[in-house]
Amino acid sequence: MTKIALFLILMFFCSGIALAEMRTYTLNQYELSDENGAVKTFPIKSDEKKPMFLKLTLAGLGTNKVTAQAPIYNLSVESQVYPLEKNNGTGVDGADWYYVRGDQGLTVIEIKGESIKLHNLGLVNYTYVGALDRSVN
Repeated sequence: MTKIALFLILMFFCSGIALAEMRTYTLNQYELSDENGAVKTFPIKSDEKKPMFLKLTLAGLGTNKVTAQAPIYNLSVESQVYPLEKNNGTGVDGADWYYVRGDQGLTVIEIKGESIKLHNLGLVNYTYVGALDRSVN
């Protein structure tokens, strides 16, 4: 009987891991604020002035073990992503908020629907803007 109970408990935890959501986003813009507080969005471009895209992959959404990977310092060296709000990361505006702490500062991830903003609050402040990559998800 204990073997069956142990098997059922193990299956419950494994099914939770398997059902965790994984999303890939394409970051292709950045935001800048002027001295009056107006926000303007610009495309990300390479040194050759060609459009550039950054991929952001979030895994474990909907669980307490969220991880993220992107070619951004904090998301390259840190593995654990934490919900920002007490109520599992959902803010009053309906967006889901997460953060990553690193030795270069703080990175905040804002997910609202299919759009995403990645706010770097470290040594160099910037915000990347992107959307859910439908070709992957």
